[in-house]
Amino acid sequence: MGNITLPYTITNGQTTDANKVMANLNAIIAEVNGNLESVNIKDLAVITDKLAALAVTAAKIATDAVETLKIKDANVTAVKLATDSVETLKIKDVNVTAAKLATDSVETLKIKDVNVTAAKLATDSVETLKIKDLNVTTGKLDADAVTNPKIADDAVQAENVLGLTGTGTVSLDNVPDGTTYQKVHGDYVDASGKIDTIKAANVSYKYQFKCLTIGNWNMDSTETLNVAHGFGVVGVIRGVFIMIYADTGAATYPFPYPSTDGSYVDGSFMIDATNVVLHRRTGGFFDSNTDFDNPSYARGYVIVMYEV
Repeated sequence: MGNITLPYTITNGQTTDANKVMANLNAIIAEVNGNLESVNIKDLAVITDKLAALAVTAAKIATDAVETLKIKDANVTAVKLATDSVETLKIKDVNVTAAKLATDSVETLKIKDVNVTAAKLATDSVETLKIKDLNVTTGKLDADAVTNPKIADDAVQAENVLGLTGTGTVSLDNVPDGTTYQKVHGDYVDASGKIDTIKAANVSYKYQFKCLTIGNWNMDSTETLNVAHGFGVVGVIRGVFIMIYADTGAATYPFPYPSTDGSYVDGSFMIDATNVVLHRRTGGFFDSNTDFDNPSYARGYVIVMYEV
């Protein structure tokens, strides 16, 4: 409030009229009623009861006037915050929890490089479209991961198979033991369809060879021995070659075996639907011969050639 200037001066002992007195009084009232400033108000004199409802407007509050201690707890609500008013430094560490994130709020640019680790991926979350082309390398494939149902028809060409040339010819020396290969005859695979050890020379286009082991045949005491061929029929057999081993293993002999003087042939064989039947000649080379009465290993082998 400024200084009050009275329009009339009233001197003590002199007569004055009421108009001059009222004029001076009105000047004082006008100044008090409209021009009181903060310096005219006693400290702490404006209490809550002196404030009218809604009297303290935004225009009446000075910048930076409302301090933290002046705000009642839990009274800065969402509607009190201006858009973009909460900056990073205003958020307490570890306080942006999952519940605070809106659906689809975490965008690619918000994820730090190399921070989507395996532990962050849900089971079955990586779909085919999420894998970059040519990025499933050999090192990414588990052992036995590529099964038959995963290979498209005609997808595996000759050049993709170890041991095959561009014309489709197989080199069996390059086919490892235990490898499945359907073109090999059934006599050369085990019950699970895996190839046993074979040589390329044993396989031809039309004819195959089967090696049968002759058991511990005591040729001195036993004239006849059956060696099962396993074909069930004789119609596919095209030839038989038989080799006999002496007990010492120092020599092998063809069977039948011709005498040294050419007077007889020792032994004969015949083939039925089940066996190759071996028969040694009584009184011949193999009879009463200590080299053939007590073998410590297989007496020999019957090689059967058959048509595929």
